[in-house]
Amino acid sequence: MIEKVSSHACAAFLLAAYEVCLFASLSWAQGNSTLVFHKTLGSYSIDAYQASDTVSGAFLTLNVTATSGATRSLVLDRRIHKIKNVFVYEQSRVVIIGEGSVAEMVTVASLDTLAEIDRFQSYETSISPDARFMAFEKFFPANYPGSPSLYLVYDVTVSPAANRMVNTGSDADAGWVLYPDQNRQQMTYDVSSSDDITSHLLRSPLTWIDNAHLAFIDYSARQTKAVLVTLGSGIASPLVFQQVLDVHSIVDEAALEPTITPASIIFADSIEAGAITSGSVELIIHLRTLREIKVTTVSVQF
Repeated sequence: MIEKVSSHACAAFLLAAYEVCLFASLSWAQGNSTLVFHKTLGSYSIDAYQASDTVSGAFLTLNVTATSGATRSLVLDRRIHKIKNVFVYEQSRVVIIGEGSVAEMVTVASLDTLAEIDRFQSYETSISPDARFMAFEKFFPANYPGSPSLYLVYDVTVSPAANRMVNTGSDADAGWVLYPDQNRQQMTYDVSSSDDITSHLLRSPLTWIDNAHLAFIDYSARQTKAVLVTLGSGIASPLVFQQVLDVHSIVDEAALEPTITPASIIFADSIEAGAITSGSVELIIHLRTLREIKVTTVSVQF
């Protein structure tokens, strides 16, 4: 006769079986894998190993080892093929920037237990100097028209729910919008109403001037703008400043084909802070060298 088993007993059995299998998998991976990433962060040693199994192929395991010798392990999402970088925020969070076949995959985990807290897809992920904030472009599928830029920010000190404007259930929708203004005001990840003219395109690295100031260059509506974001009041209430770059002083318009919009060829290789006072911030923008670009640097005052 088959006896009925309670749902609690069944759940406990499955959890125990999962933990045994996970421990066995991690132990096997340690002995049958290749070290593919190493970094020392303060008192922690960060190592990643690549292994594979017959079921789903290659996977990465991240180990965090403290000076005491205690090691925690985390098997990363199978979509991650390579670890680009790892950061630690204070003594609470580990941030793993992984590279997949179509986008970056960001994993946020507890430093104490290495339990995964959150995971989302992104482009051009940039970490603030203290590793609290992440700025990034929203991930859109390859067939999404126009490949637009939607600029977002994530705060590792708050919950996954607090890092979503709305819960869509998709790991492509995370963070709070910084720019453009319309998406921030409407609290939406949707940019389907944009066209070839009004869509936004990133023209520089996402650059942290300090722990709470982010700068970048954006192109939209035939204009190129320097954008400065201040996060002193948190990710849900950023202060966003923008200034149109003077095309006439930057571009040799006579050297352009008539069909080319002058502002569309302005790119920045890097941005740095100039003079910073209590009431203003200066950005020094180092422009990409092109035959039609007349200057190498531009100074913008906010």
